[in-house]
Amino acid sequence: MLQNHIGELQIKPKKRNLGDMQDLPLKGRLAITFSIYGSVIFIILACTINQLPLSENTLLIVDIISGLLVLFCIYTFVSKSRYYKYEHIHQQKNYYKWGNVKPTTQKQLEALQLIAFSRYKYKGWTDTLESRPVEVRVKHIPDFRKKLDWFKIRTQEEEILDWIDSWGLTSRKKYEEHYNNLINGSHTPEFLLNYNKYPNWKERLIELTELPEDYFNACFENDGSKPKKLIWAWDLWRAIMLSTAAFECGFIAEDEAWERIYRVSDICHYLFDDLDDFHNNMRLGHAYWCNNQKQAFERKNDVNAFVNAKIGERRLVNDVAWTKIDKAELTENMKDDFASHIDEIENKPTKIGFN
Repeated sequence: MLQNHIGELQIKPKKRNLGDMQDLPLKGRLAITFSIYGSVIFIILACTINQLPLSENTLLIVDIISGLLVLFCIYTFVSKSRYYKYEHIHQQKNYYKWGNVKPTTQKQLEALQLIAFSRYKYKGWTDTLESRPVEVRVKHIPDFRKKLDWFKIRTQEEEILDWIDSWGLTSRKKYEEHYNNLINGSHTPEFLLNYNKYPNWKERLIELTELPEDYFNACFENDGSKPKKLIWAWDLWRAIMLSTAAFECGFIAEDEAWERIYRVSDICHYLFDDLDDFHNNMRLGHAYWCNNQKQAFERKNDVNAFVNAKIGERRLVNDVAWTKIDKAELTENMKDDFASHIDEIENKPTKIGFN
């Protein structure tokens, strides 16, 4: 269950040493620094006093006291060094215990796999509902910030401010509005309609994503048994990301977050053939949204970095097999490829890359 330490790619938190002192909590840096300099100061002080014209008994007492102080500094240095070598691991385990973070199930990993590349990019957690330790898990623990000072846990207000900038996520109501909008098709319907409006549109998207033309064409096809893929992965990926954010901000409980995420994950595993298919479709939607060569290139690299993670840096979600399912709870817009709402969608103003 132990995951990487935040800010590191290694699957297991690496041991700390004196070269990592800048990463230690302030109390750790002070204890180790004082023990080093304390030893030097007491030795210099004893040597200086021994040069003074004092009685042998006095000098003996000074030497004994200085020696004991030096030994205390050495003991402090050794014990604190050993303690802080593993302290971040102890604190991560305590976070799991106090926050009731249980081992992730297969179904949960299948869902988290869909958003893992974006967390992997920032060296966050990929195998739990939250991408980093959050206040909502441990706020019932007295002085939890002191007890978990390796993680610099932010307040709920700071978490919310993060998501206000990108989503305007200020409340449970806002979350529900965004979530429902996404699973009903936020940018996907415009993608469908604009297909016939912009002559150079297809060529530009293929250029941005470097995806084969056959893949692009396949996103508009179906055999009657399933909806068209269009760019549903783009909207569904964001619905999962938003649900994890709503939990981190304290707007919804863990069980509700998983319930909403499961619904989206089931749709993805119903609609797409495998993880590559999902990633390609998501990148196509992202390119449609941004119409920006640099952003599209970065998104491709982010996905590749996760999929091709090195041994020792691979997470549980890297190796979860894709489970195809035969049915899922689809929205009406998805079932009929927006046929029943086409007029409404045509009159809806859009603000995306190609418009």
